[in-house]
Parts: sequence; C-alpha cells; structure tokens
Amino acid sequence: MKKFDYLKILVVVFLISIIIQSSYLIIETSKIEKTALAGKVIQSGTITLGINYPPEILNTTCPDSVRENYETNCQINTYDADGNNVTFLIGQLGQTTSSLKPSKQQQQTGPIILYPDGTITIKSYIDQIGNYGLLLGNYSIHFYPVDNSGMSNSIGKKFEYNLSVYDVNEPPVLSSSIPKQIILKNQDLIILELNDYFADPDYGQKLTYTVSGSSSILISIVASTKVVAYATVCTTETVTFTATDPYGLTVKSNSVEVKVNCETGSGETEAASSSSGSSGDGSSSSAICISNWKCEPWESCTPNGTQKRRCVDKMACDPDNFIYWLYRNCTYVELPDCQEVWRCSDWSACSPDNRQTRSCEELNNCDTQLEKPETTKVCTYIPTCTDSIKNQGETGVDCGGPCLPCPTIETPKAIQEEKTVISSILLLLAFMILSLLLVYKYFHKEINMLAVKTLLTIIEKRNKKIFLSDDNAQELIYKLLILEKSINNANIKKKTMELAVIAREYFSRSMINLKATFEKEQLEKEIVELKIDELLSKIYTSFFDKVKLFETKKQKVYKTDLLIVVEELREIIQLTSNISFEQQSVDKEKEVKELKIDEKDSDILIMKKNIYNTYIAMQFGEIDICKEKYTNIIKLYETFSEDKKGLFYDDIARLFNEIKYFVSINE
Repeated sequence: MKKFDYLKILVVVFLISIIIQSSYLIIETSKIEKTALAGKVIQSGTITLGINYPPEILNTTCPDSVRENYETNCQINTYDADGNNVTFLIGQLGQTTSSLKPSKQQQQTGPIILYPDGTITIKSYIDQIGNYGLLLGNYSIHFYPVDNSGMSNSIGKKFEYNLSVYDVNEPPVLSSSIPKQIILKNQDLIILELNDYFADPDYGQKLTYTVSGSSSILISIVASTKVVAYATVCTTETVTFTATDPYGLTVKSNSVEVKVNCETGSGETEAASSSSGSSGDGSSSSAICISNWKCEPWESCTPNGTQKRRCVDKMACDPDNFIYWLYRNCTYVELPDCQEVWRCSDWSACSPDNRQTRSCEELNNCDTQLEKPETTKVCTYIPTCTDSIKNQGETGVDCGGPCLPCPTIETPKAIQEEKTVISSILLLLAFMILSLLLVYKYFHKEINMLAVKTLLTIIEKRNKKIFLSDDNAQELIYKLLILEKSINNANIKKKTMELAVIAREYFSRSMINLKATFEKEQLEKEIVELKIDELLSKIYTSFFDKVKLFETKKQKVYKTDLLIVVEELREIIQLTSNISFEQQSVDKEKEVKELKIDEKDSDILIMKKNIYNTYIAMQFGEIDICKEKYTNIIKLYETFSEDKKGLFYDDIARLFNEIKYFVSINE
C-alpha cells in the first residue's frame, strides 16, 4: 500500500475519533445538575447606567511629507458608534488624557493647524523671503477625538501623525532694482553692496556674484558682495549682475547703467586734463605712472589640474596691458556622481531597552550610503502607567503603586461538578490536542499537497472571454519581445519602468475606460462594470499590485524578476485574447527555453526559475506539466522560513489562480 493510502486511513480514523469524543462530551455534560442561587434581599435601589463608546480616529488624508513653501488641506476621518459629534484636540508628548481640555478654536503646532471639525491645514512657510527653512524638520503630533457625550470616556485613543518638512532649493531673487551708478575718472570706488539687492528664499544659503557687460570700465566684486568700479576714460556702459546659490540656481539683475564723470572741481574737461603740457622752450614733460596691481581670489580647480585668477593694474599705466591672468597647479577633487540627500522620520519614543530609532530614506536614488544619518541612539526610558510593563513599584501591570489601583473583579462561584466528569473532559481534550499536533507535525506537508492536487483537479469549466483585439495583442507581444532582448544587468531600473508602462498599456487597451495613469480603485471599478469573472479579477488586481511595486521601487528588482513578469504578462495576454502561442507571429524569433536550475543556485533563485518555467509551460498549453511544476513549487515553499514565504506568497497565489483559469478554459 502506498504511503499516501496510509495517510488517508489515518485521516479517517482521526475524524471518527473526534466524532466519538464530541458525542461523549455532549451526553455527559447534559447530566450536570444546575442549582439555582437563592438569598434574601436586604436593600433595593435604582441605578442608571450610561453606555458610551469612545470615538475612534480611522485615518487621515494628510501626507507624511511636504516640501517647504507649500500649503495644503486634509482631513481626519473618525467613527463614533453612538453617533455623537466629534471634535479634536492636539496633545503633547507624555500628556495624560485627563489633562486635555476641549477647545473650540483652531490649534497649531509648527506647520500643522488643526480645526475643531477635523480639517488640517499644513502651511510649511513663513510669509517672508529667507525664512522658509525655519520650518524644516520632523513633527510628531498626537490627535485625540472627543465626543459630546460628557462622559468620562468621551476622549478616544490618541492618533499619532508624523510630518516631515523637507528642503527644496529655491532660486535667488532680485529683491529690488539696482539704480544707475556714477563714478569719477581715475578713482577706485565701492559703489554697491549686492546683498542689499539680492536675497535667497532658502535660509542660510550664501550667494556668489558675477558681473558681465563692461569693457572700458573695470568692475570687480571684492569681499564676495562689494562692487568696485574704476575707469581711465570717460564713458557710459550697461552691466548686469548675476547671483548664484550653492546649487547653481541663478537670477540676473536689471540692466545697470554705470557712467564715468570726467568733470573736475575747477571745471576742466577730459580733453584739458588728458593733454600733455609744454614748456616755454618747446620741450615736453610727462608724469611718472606707478602701477597699483590688485588680484582677485583664485577660481575653482579645473579638471586639468590648474587654477587661475585675474590681476588688474588700477592705475592702467599701460592701457593695452593692464589686465593679467596668473596660473598655478592644483589638485582637482571630482564631485560624486550622485549627491546623497537623506530625509529621516522623527525619533521614536524611548523604548524600555533604552533605545530610540528612526527610519531614513535617500531621496536621490543613489546607490551609496556614505552620508546616511544614524538610525539608533541611546536614551533613558521613563516608566509610565501605560507601557504594559510591571515597573516603578507597580503591584500589577500598569496599576498599583504610583498608578491607579488595580481593579478587583468579583465573579460568581462556579457550580461544582463531579470530579470524574471533569477528569474525563480534561483527558479527552488533552488527547485531541496531542492528536492534532502529531498529525500537523508529521503529515501537514502531505495534507497541503493533497489539497493542492484536489483544487487543481476540481475546476469549474468556463468560456474564454476576449478583452483584447488581435492587433493589440500582437503589438503588445512585440513590445515585450523587444524589451526582453534588451534586458541586461546594467539597465535593470530603466527596463523595470518600461515593463510597467507596457503592463499599464495592456490594461488601458483591454478596458476602454481606463487611462494609462489609472490607480487600483479605478481598475476595481472597471472590473465591476464589465462584470469580469471573479477568478480573472483576482489575477488582474494582484498583477497590478506587482506592477505598482515595480513603479514605486519598494523592492530590489533582479533580471530574473523582470523575465518572470514579462512571461506572466505574455500569458495574461494569451488568456484574454484569441492569440495562441503558435499564432504569435511577431514572436517567432524568440527562442523559448526553460531556465536551467543549477546545483549552486540558492533556494530563492530556484523558486524564481520554477515560477518562470511554469509560465513557459502554460504558453505551450501543457496542463499536466503546469500542475506538476506548481506542485514542486509548493513543496519548495513549505521548506521556507516565514520571512522567505512572505517574499513569494502573492506571486504563488496569483500563479495558482492563473493556472486554474488556464485549465478552466482549455479542458
């Protein structure tokens, strides 16, 4: 007799024993005598009981993070079993509900404004340029729902809302126009302080300045913000100043007119002052010019390892050569390919093991963690009367000692039954529990396999429904072929997003009312309107969840993962169109072969290859092979830890439904 036949006999014997034991318990329990309690009433009275269920906060529509300089409105959603009106309070960390006082006015903490009706306004800016950064950071707010019952339990449980206000760089602004400037010839003058005309909305950022447009007038920026002008000729020019923030964003000033005034106090003109004098004997003389060189700071080091700076002779003794460039060697430091930008949640409350934790997310999708902030730190835990721990001299868990007295519950004394009946019941219960444990320990895998084989055998036949035209099906299959051929380990992220686009295109073509940007709620609504079969609807919604995982990058995607989803989408197209594998003319160049399982493969990779090979078998219409491969998948799945099972549960459940649907329309 086969091992599987022994298992069937064991299951039958086990069921019969349970029936006999249950019958015995029912008969013996009915023999227990019931004795009515009797007594004398000493005092009577009237008690009025008020029953009130505290309100609950279900969720909030508010975002968990917003950028600076942003305003939005959202709502707290609540439920009150008694139908009472619900208002809201903001509580502070460590505050007890007994100290909370209802308020009819709006309450504000940081950028969060709470109104009594549950409306929340998030205002992450201050109405003044340069102050946006003052609200940056993480905020943890406790909301309490309050009903109007007036009872002691009218305040519900706290709802913790965490908000992160993150920095988004804003370009500098020209706060006021720069007026016309007039300088004197041959005089070195500071004419402007650029910080008086430019500002940066981002708090604490330092601006750098450049000037363009001058030729005859020497205009320099010294001490980072001061403008110095010098000219040896009389002229008028128009210049423009540019402010740049540390991240390269810029703003230009208005066109600024700079005029060189050549008039002197004695009324001499430029011509008179510039002409050379003559002596009485006809000989000429000229004054000696002494150069006054001023050099600007060194510029940034270039990739070729050199720096330069400009030096100017303020006296312009040689009008043709009064500007020189100096060069020197330097060490060029290459900027990283990806600048890490981290956003962290607020620190958690101090846990009993004296630790605080937080989660950090890298916003630029860099592959490095060189600048990742700390996610744990040491703290000092302060015991409370609500921490579910017996501490600080409590006589019970969170009661007694410094906390409220522990409750005393009085219960009626149980009616004594015969000891022989109690002993029999306990013995039978122990036997039943032991039998269940033994069966589960030694035979649960075989029982699971029997259930899988039974479910794949008993399948209701159904007619195949067509949701995709032949042309659309051929076009989508062709796109999958091109995508599949171009996948390599260097372009996984890019190809993942391309596959998600093709999947969305499938849904929008098979369901005419869906746009490519649809969400799950719209998909479920369309499934109901089209009266799509329950089994196929489960496949649709689960597959869309898989696509969303790709789009949101919530899990790392490998090449094998991409190939599996390509084959799954190809099979879904085949299940919902008239195109069979042999009719996929655009796919004739595709060499269909299973993924070979190597002895060195990890159990996770073996599972992925088995799933891939099952989809290949489905495309060839091999029903028996599909069932056999799925049985092997379940055997391997049963050996996994709970964490590993969680990685594959949704994919295996969806594969099971796809096989059921595939069998139901082909047998």
